[in-house]
Order: sequence, then C-alpha cells, then structure tokens
Amino acid sequence: MRSTLFIVFCLTLLTACGGAPSEGADAQAAAAESVAKRLSEVDIATAQVSPLNAGLAFTGNLQPYDQAVVNSEVGGTLQAVTVREGEWVKKGQLLAQINNISLNQILQEQKAQVANSQANLNLAKIKLQQQQVLFEKGFISKLALDEAKNQFSVSQGSHRAQLAQMAQAEKSVHDLAVYAPMSGIVYERASSAGEVITANSKLFAIANLDTLEITATLSNQQVPLVRVGQTVSFQVDGDEAAYSGVIKRINAVADLNTRDFKAFIEVNNANGALKAGQFAQGSIITEGTEAFPLVPSSALQTNAKGQTFVWAVIDHQVQERPVTVMLEDRYSRRVAVTGIEPNTVVLRQTILGLKAGDSVSLPTAKP
Repeated sequence: MRSTLFIVFCLTLLTACGGAPSEGADAQAAAAESVAKRLSEVDIATAQVSPLNAGLAFTGNLQPYDQAVVNSEVGGTLQAVTVREGEWVKKGQLLAQINNISLNQILQEQKAQVANSQANLNLAKIKLQQQQVLFEKGFISKLALDEAKNQFSVSQGSHRAQLAQMAQAEKSVHDLAVYAPMSGIVYERASSAGEVITANSKLFAIANLDTLEITATLSNQQVPLVRVGQTVSFQVDGDEAAYSGVIKRINAVADLNTRDFKAFIEVNNANGALKAGQFAQGSIITEGTEAFPLVPSSALQTNAKGQTFVWAVIDHQVQERPVTVMLEDRYSRRVAVTGIEPNTVVLRQTILGLKAGDSVSLPTAKP
C-alpha cells in the first residue's frame, strides 16, 4: 500500500514539473510566430476592379480664364465706392462715383459752343440760299456765290469740330461713374471713398471664376502625346476631391529659355468649388483601359525568371501570383493587371522574412 502511494506521488510530481512548462513554451512560441506574421493595414492593398487612365503628370496654378483691371478714365475725388473685395458684381453695375466739378463746367461750355456754331451754320445756310437765288437772276457775280458757299462750308466744319469736343466732354462726365466691365468677383479694391485720384488710376480688379485655366508645361518629348480635347484629371492642395478639365490650346512655339511648350487647360467651375490661385497637380490622360484589378505599382515584383508577379494572400497564406501589366498610371502609382481575382489582397511590397507558403493573419476589419 505504501509503495503504491509513493508511485502515484512521484508520477504527480513529474507531471507538475515536466509537462506544464512544455505546454507553456509551445504556446509562447506559437504566439511569437503569430505576432511576427501579423500584417497591418499599411502592408496590404485590395485589388479592386476599376477602369484606369494613365497620362502625363503636370502641376500648375488655377487662374481666372477672364479677368479685368478697372482703371479710372478721369481724375477727381472718389465720392463713393459701392463694392468691397470678395463681392460678386454684374456687368454694368456701378462700382464707384468720381466727383469733378470742372468736367461738368467744361461740358456746359461745350454745349454753349455747339449752340453758337449751330446758329452760325444756320445763318450761313440762309445766306447761301439767298445768294443762289440772286445769282440765278443775274444780280450777283459767280465770285459772290462762291464766297457764300465757302462760308457755309467753313461753318459746317466749325460745327462738326464743336460737336466732337462736346462728345469728348460728355464722355468725360460719363466716365465719372465707374461700371463693371464684366460679371465676376472683385478680388482687389485699390481705393476708398474720399481719395483723390488721377486719370488711369487702378481702382478694382475683377475675375470671372466660372471658368478657370491651368497652364501645364510640356517637354519636347511630351508634346506629341498631347492634343486639344484631351481630358485632364487633377486635385488641389487640401482637397481630396478629383476634378477634371480639357486641353483647349497648345502653344506651338517653345519657350526660348527652357525649350518647353505650354498647354492650356480649361476647367468648368460653375459650382464655385475651386478658387483662383490654388495649386493643382494631376495627369493629362493619354490612354485608358477597361475595368481590371488595380494594385499599387510597388506591389509588382520580378522573380529569377524575369516574370512579373505579386505577393497575394490566399487563405491566409502568402502566394506568388504571376500577373500581366495592362497599364500603369505613374501619377496615381496604380497598375491594371490580369492574373489575380478581383478583391485579392496583395502585399504592397516584399516584407523581410516572408516567403511563399508562410501563414499570415490579416488586420481585423473595422466595424
């Protein structure tokens, strides 16, 4: 009986001292292996199916397609300024009123001069008619008739000159009111009410933002790939939205210093989402594909045989999958490929220590 109890005690002691540590070590090793092969969101990408456009990268600033600087035509004191920076104005809207008493006085003087020249012209006409009758009856000589005709012609010329001077005076008075030459946003106001200005002083700057323009620089090698009517895709700083435009003009003469060419991109901005002066970067679309699985350019690898492949995660295992590149967009750094199924998870790049056949765990999907 004592021998039996002793044997049972020894077996229990051996189990407690030997078996448990072995199981703990195996669990720790498994956990360590699991942590080493756990992938994060930055390690993987999903090959979503979508059309892909590729083209030439460009950068540039958005500028108003139409803009105007409003200068004063006459000098005087700014009596009123009716708009401020940032306000939208309509073509023909009153922007400012200039006060200049001397211009009004000049106009009144010119009107009086016109009335006087008109009276002289009327008198010369009557005299000419009378002289014509007398000449026909033989009461005056041909010389007297010619003198009357000459006086009438002189009066006509003098009257036309006075009318021209009065028209100029009327224009000067009309120019005391400053109107918007176009519809758009007042982006600069150079003067305020009460200031004394001279003729040709800058008062306002107006831009129509319904249509914007980007100037893209093209190298000699890129010019043959670009044509009028091509679509452009771009983004602006601080905005994740994608915008589009159209190539409207291409300058066929290169810059003498850089030897580069310029393409002008027209952007429809009727909704006002874009602002003049924003920095844009995008791509002039030169070719496109149908819908294919898209992967990051960095996911493409080359094996010892020179074959292009990606590291795909299939059933939680890393597998080498050969692919064929259909199109690469260097601007978005995406590649359209065949050889993998839609929504296949791929490694963005080779991960040190991972090889074909290794088991991996994917990040838990966020709710």
